[in-house]
Amino acid sequence: MKILAAYDTDIGRTKQVNQDALCIREAETNQGLFHMSVLCDGMGGFSCGEVASATVVRAFADWFQESLPKYMLDFSIDTVWRDWKKLAEDYSRASVEYGLRMSPVVKLGTTLTAVLITEQFGALCIQLGDSRLYRLTDSLERITQDQTKIAVLMRQGQLTLNEYEEEHHPERNILSDCIGGSRVECHPDFYQIPADKLTPGTAFMLCSDGFRHEVSSDELYTALAPENLTDEGTMKQIIRRIIDLNMERNETDNISAILLKII
Repeated sequence: MKILAAYDTDIGRTKQVNQDALCIREAETNQGLFHMSVLCDGMGGFSCGEVASATVVRAFADWFQESLPKYMLDFSIDTVWRDWKKLAEDYSRASVEYGLRMSPVVKLGTTLTAVLITEQFGALCIQLGDSRLYRLTDSLERITQDQTKIAVLMRQGQLTLNEYEEEHHPERNILSDCIGGSRVECHPDFYQIPADKLTPGTAFMLCSDGFRHEVSSDELYTALAPENLTDEGTMKQIIRRIIDLNMERNETDNISAILLKII
């Protein structure tokens, strides 16, 4: 297995700071290729969102470099879940406690979407907030579910919205869970894609909410269909075109995405 990888990020039209943070890590091991991509979107309604997002991304990068190698002789998916859950919980608690020590008190928060792609064990994903992971084959498949007030009401059947209405709802950015923010506790969701679903040509995209508000799923797939992703340079150009399209349509948030293709 080999993975092509590209990313881009933009502060957007109106923000003073880019609160999105990203990282890509890859290692050849005795268990085959391990690839990790992480995207965090610092919460713009809180102070120091860029600190929260960068800190969490760095923690996952450190885990990949320092902890993952120890598991190679006896790798376990449950061990990854355990470590990632603890990282999310520890940094959620630390973010709240750090903000309370500030004068005046500040709130730090961030979303988290991370995926670990492996040859033998499939793809593993942790999710908090409203950044997303998509899988691209002959269609665009959303892997993660948003942790937002609106999404929760929709899943409970208390609210019915189409894609456009959901993306443009005035309360779309009210998160039901995240790292930090107002609560010490967080409750990440976990997703697993079996190894037999990671065939050559399969692609994945992680993105912040600013990357998709003004672009429909059909437009995303037309641009990101795996046959278009011929090399990393082309992939980066495609991401940039979608970022520019969002800004042309007056997206006001930071805009970021990571694009991966298995070859």
